[in-house]
Amino acid sequence: MLIKLSEKDPKKITEKTNIISNLLGKRVDQNKKGDKVLVITPNIKMLKSNKNSLDKNIRYHQTNTGGSIHTDGPQLTKTPNILIMSCINNALKGGDTILVDINKIYSLIKKDKPVYLKELKKDFFFERRGFNFTKNYLKKPILKKIGHKIYFRYLKEYILEGYEKAKKRIHPKQLEAISYLDKIMSLKKNQLKLKMKKGDLIIINNKNTAHGRTGFILDKKVPRKFLRMWVN
Repeated sequence: MLIKLSEKDPKKITEKTNIISNLLGKRVDQNKKGDKVLVITPNIKMLKSNKNSLDKNIRYHQTNTGGSIHTDGPQLTKTPNILIMSCINNALKGGDTILVDINKIYSLIKKDKPVYLKELKKDFFFERRGFNFTKNYLKKPILKKIGHKIYFRYLKEYILEGYEKAKKRIHPKQLEAISYLDKIMSLKKNQLKLKMKKGDLIIINNKNTAHGRTGFILDKKVPRKFLRMWVN
């Protein structure tokens, strides 16, 4: 759901984002500091040292990388139910928001590649980046269906790093399955793309809607900046 807040002042955008998040439920910690409101903007210093890689300690929201369709909080035991993002500034070039309906993706895989659906319902290792957990990985399925409801947990880079942390090798069939999953989620016909503007707010069901963005050009004077909240 996209909402026009009719605000241009960052303080007022923040105030309205807080009000909406409080109406929807309880906000969830997003990092080891316990921050419940996170500023999504590139970390220039970390990008220089990590060369835009998600294979180190940098988190996806701190980069200007595109692609990597995912759900938020895959490193948590319970992923957040709702993702809220409001736009303070968007990139002049790139930075479009991408949405993918996982119910549709589930049906496509079930029809065309049921063997992969079986693999995606098995446990995968996920790295627990950004938090102070006792164990730096956990095991969870990517796809789960309970009754008529489909639940999705995914961020490929965290899975690959999760296997490194667990000192395990990912099974070739599981690797094939996530490669196929990435492929069909990246097809334009399976995506909804939109360019959020200053004062826009989006509410996403984080359990069955994946999201991502197009890559964008770094601009030190007017950096791309969003507010993010996780709500249960």
